Order: sequence, then C-alpha cells, then structure tokens
Amino acid sequence: MQDADWSSWLNFYSATASASAAMTGLVFVGLSLNLTRVLAIPGMVARCGEAIMLLGLALLVSLKCLIPGQTLASLGWSIGPIAVATWVLPVLLQWWSFRKRHFRRYIHILVRLGLHQSATLPMIIASVLLASSHGDARYWLADGLLLTLIGGMVSAWVLVVEIVR
Repeated sequence: MQDADWSSWLNFYSATASASAAMTGLVFVGLSLNLTRVLAIPGMVARCGEAIMLLGLALLVSLKCLIPGQTLASLGWSIGPIAVATWVLPVLLQWWSFRKRHFRRYIHILVRLGLHQSATLPMIIASVLLASSHGDARYWLADGLLLTLIGGMVSAWVLVVEIVR
C-alpha cells in the first residue's frame, strides 16, 4: 500500500491471516469429526457455511492487505465485493433456517445474526472508507477482522464441543 502508516499494520494483518487460516482448519476438522451429527441436525450445515464464510472473509481480507504496491482505493474496491457477499449469503442462510424453524430458541437466531452483522458490517464500512482513502478505514477494518475471528471461535466451539453434547 502506498500509505506509509499502513506498513505499521503489516504484523497485524499477518497475524489475522494466520489465525483465520488456523481457525478455518479447526472448523473443517470439527466438520469431519462430527459430519454425521452435523448432517442430522437441521440448519447445522448452514451454520458451518456461515463459519467458513466469516473465517474466509478474515483470511482473504488479511491477505489482500499484505499485497504490496496497492493503493488504499484499490484495496477498498477489492475487499468490498468479498465483504458484501459474506454479508448477503449468511443472511440468506439465516433467513432460510429461520423460516424452516431450525432454531430451538429465538435467542439462537439473534446471537447468530448479531455475531454475523457485527463482523461483516465493519468490513463493508472499511471498504467504502478505503475506496475514498479515508484514514479511519484501518480501525474499521481491524474491528471487522477481530469480530470475524470472534464469530469464527463461537462457531468452531459449537461444531467441536456443543454438537457432541
């Protein structure tokens, strides 16, 4: 990136790329170990898809930030479609799961929706701010990355521990 201040963020992006890649691997391990249970529980496949999309968003955005020589505007334009797609697809999955009554309690849909929205919306805001070369974009992006990791941790916990109960 051409903004000199962004170079001080390279370690952060490298760490979030590593963490999101490891957590994505954990979700896949949880899936492979519990595949019959995942398939047997209505709506759990959608939950797995949401987790992979969120962690994939963190991984792709972190890696995009590490590409040298790009402008802030080009970074914003490149992560915007990824962030929007990662917002739209899980919302559709959650709506479908809600309509099919795959949630035991309404709090479950609210938690999933809240985790997802709090992770993806800062990424969309960051992409718009980056595209306009706004200085606050890096903080929105950092918050979005951290929140995607939190959402991924919650989903990984469900897939590895809670599903076995």
